[in-house]
Amino acid sequence: MAKRTYQCKVCGKPFHYTDHNASYSYCSDTCKAAWLAIHNPPSLNVAATKQCERCGKEFETEHRGWKRFCSTVCQQKNTYEKTKGIIRTSPYYQRRFSILARDGFRCRYCGRSAQEDGVKLQVDHIMPKEKGGADEPANLITACQECNTGKSNLLLLAKAGQIPSYLTIESLTKLPEGTTRQPG
Repeated sequence: MAKRTYQCKVCGKPFHYTDHNASYSYCSDTCKAAWLAIHNPPSLNVAATKQCERCGKEFETEHRGWKRFCSTVCQQKNTYEKTKGIIRTSPYYQRRFSILARDGFRCRYCGRSAQEDGVKLQVDHIMPKEKGGADEPANLITACQECNTGKSNLLLLAKAGQIPSYLTIESLTKLPEGTTRQPG
């Protein structure tokens, strides 16, 4: 069988496709890297800090932050469990659910609920992460999508009249009436 000859996009050199270059467009990894350096804007390759969906560990990711797991071990364990039909909840979702349950599945800013008012609930940081807030239950609160989007990364202060006086940091971190603390 005759081998087809390709022309490299970068240097123009003719080449035959092999597993080594693993592409029909470049004659070598060097040419491929050169083409990617020219055509991939640096703004798209910004590193991001994410939380592993399996173990909950924070990790740095590159290339637009698309990675979901901190390591190949977590990725392989997730794939194995998925193929075996094992349902496992990540620490992120466990913590999110415990915050929603603690707050009675209601927005702590406006009082609306997903069941009665059909709003989408999110977990918000009382002290924004940008301003030093942590991912601890005492700093997390249930907010509807509209309130969370409107609040953005602002630090609300009851003294300045930015939030109603009944919503103080103490009241935001206290359990609502009739709610019991969930383990976790």
